[in-house]
Amino acid sequence: GTTGAMAAWLRWPASTEKEAAEAEEAMETSHWVPDEAVSECAHPSCGRSFSRLVRKHHCRRCGRIFCAAHTTHRLRLTSTLVVDSAAGTSVRVCDGCHSECTADASAGAASARAAGRPADATGAGG
Repeated sequence: GTTGAMAAWLRWPASTEKEAAEAEEAMETSHWVPDEAVSECAHPSCGRSFSRLVRKHHCRRCGRIFCAAHTTHRLRLTSTLVVDSAAGTSVRVCDGCHSECTADASAGAASARAAGRPADATGAGG
């Protein structure tokens, strides 16, 4: 009864985090810029130099390397890098990819509403 339910509840976050980590590991990374090829943040207005204190973060969508300040957003991407709020895994993305994808989703939702259709699976819509 209760003991089994409690045990399952206690395991839930760990198994969910493990599944998320496995899904992120399966994501396409061949387009990523190699770590050793970059010494500063790729954001056009930043240029912060990487060090032991300023870590490198790959945008999971475009593959460029940014400081933490310019990869604070998350999108749900499939293993083939398609935005999909239902089937995607929540991953770190740069400011530019986040803006681009949310603008695309908003435009798609507005277009669908204007045509009287429901929005698609990108999570856009009302």
